[in-house]
Amino acid sequence: MLVSVAWVVLNYEITPTPVSDVTATPERLAHCSGLVVLTDVGYVGQPLQRVIAKNAIQFWTCHRSKMKDS
Repeated sequence: MLVSVAWVVLNYEITPTPVSDVTATPERLAHCSGLVVLTDVGYVGQPLQRVIAKNAIQFWTCHRSKMKDS
């Protein structure tokens, strides 16, 4: 789901059941740039790292108690 800073829904997409969100995300973000994405740590894998680095996308993740300080 894509929302504005005022929390207005701009766009959304539902992936088919056998497709994982994490698998579909790099393709969805490939044509975007300059976004700040609030996401779960599970999304920060290597394929996604390449897309976000190339397109100046920032991922913000919530700190969890089990995570090491970084």
